[in-house]
Amino acid sequence: YQLDAGSRQPRPVVPGLTISNGLGWSPDTDTMFLNDSGTGTTWAFDYDPIDGPTRRRVFASGGDGAPDGLCVDAEGGVWVARYAGGCVQRLDPSGRLDAVVEVPGASRVTACCFGGDDLGTLYITTSRENLPEDAEPDAGSLFSFRPGVVGLPAAGFAG
Repeated sequence: YQLDAGSRQPRPVVPGLTISNGLGWSPDTDTMFLNDSGTGTTWAFDYDPIDGPTRRRVFASGGDGAPDGLCVDAEGGVWVARYAGGCVQRLDPSGRLDAVVEVPGASRVTACCFGGDDLGTLYITTSRENLPEDAEPDAGSLFSFRPGVVGLPAAGFAG
């Protein structure tokens, strides 16, 4: 959905998704990334702030678990949390896998974002939903990792 600045009403902008998740933009804001957990696909779109997303294309698909949350670093790398995959994967700006951060003791990785004073810490959230009490003792925890790249500052609402 996109919030119309005039009417303040949301309107759908990307049809045909099953479980929409993870939303981010390239450093130049010309490309929008969106995960569809149900199909296991990370989509890329051309993006214009007036017209919204256009030219939908597969950025990445497949892999262990489902793509859940995502964030983008200052180099244009797309970090994708893999629910039931136990990791966060970094895809380079062309969509090629170039780094994997394993999350020990938590297979259900839900989201990631950059933070800290220098935006150099990757924070990773996990879930313990529907797990037996004695399974995966670190599931549901917040993890942090210094990947050697920095994230982008959060963009404010322009409306």
